[in-house]
Amino acid sequence: MLINQAEGSSEVLPEVFRDFFQGLPAAATVVTATWDGRPHATTVSSFSSLSLDPPLVLIALGVDSRLLGVVRRSNRFAVHLLTADQQHIAAACAARTEDKLAGIAWQETDGLPQIDGAAGWMACDVDRVVAAGDHDLVVGRPRTVQTSAGTDPLLYYRRRFHRLARPAA
Repeated sequence: MLINQAEGSSEVLPEVFRDFFQGLPAAATVVTATWDGRPHATTVSSFSSLSLDPPLVLIALGVDSRLLGVVRRSNRFAVHLLTADQQHIAAACAARTEDKLAGIAWQETDGLPQIDGAAGWMACDVDRVVAAGDHDLVVGRPRTVQTSAGTDPLLYYRRRFHRLARPAA
């Protein structure tokens, strides 16, 4: 067990903070955007619904993320909920490479890259961007949403990818 705080400090240690959140399962998601006719992508673990009225979603992108600059310039992005069989896509889009979608099947839909076979896809316009520490929070207003019923999602938990366990009969 890690110590909560550095002695004499009111700040939680970064490693304690990370270890706390590794225990929170999250959907494995990939965010894509287009700029200068080129697709851009990154794997994101901080994605959530924010508001129902109006519909708003939230993603967090590191301030040094290439994709953040693309999203700021294009004012649009898409979120993909990956299936249990798409771990290779999550890993490829998490890598620090230039063309993260190389070798991944995708098509352009509504002016944004749409990864083939994703469990869900949402095209969003940027509503606002809020600075928050070493990340920026990007609030999106969904324009198009597609889902695939009955498709199991890929989960990220304890720094590894997982499938949902089937409930006992």
